[in-house]
Amino acid sequence: MKAFNIIATIAFVISLFLTAGAFEKEAVAWGLPEGFNPETGRIEKTSEVYKTEELIGSVARNERGERLGMVEEILFSDDGRIEYLVLARDEIEGAERLVPVPWKDAKAEMKDGRLVLSLDKSKFDNAPSFGRNDWQRLDDPEWNREVHSYY
Repeated sequence: MKAFNIIATIAFVISLFLTAGAFEKEAVAWGLPEGFNPETGRIEKTSEVYKTEELIGSVARNERGERLGMVEEILFSDDGRIEYLVLARDEIEGAERLVPVPWKDAKAEMKDGRLVLSLDKSKFDNAPSFGRNDWQRLDDPEWNREVHSYY
């Protein structure tokens, strides 16, 4: 009888390991957060977070893998919302141009540690831009309307 109890206990422990993944899938199917473990009631894994210092200077690409430019800056509005993602476009005619992409239109996400934007390369290449020493353009309400209406 003792041997039966030991074998039953081992089988039970093994079944717990084998079904742990099934519990997680079932929890997600019920609308619970990814990583939620119904046995513990806790989220056991979370998505990664990225610091702005990790993004500044990184290459931004579109969904097709085309290089758009380097992340130059992330600009905030007075009320604390992200207003623009500013990308340094590769040099055109010898002058580097900065392209402000309205955050709401950037549709940015991280994939495999890379910043990916839902932006067509040709649209980005023709977007309103300004020179590296012309940041005051962003203070011009008319120019801001032009940038926002472009996207």
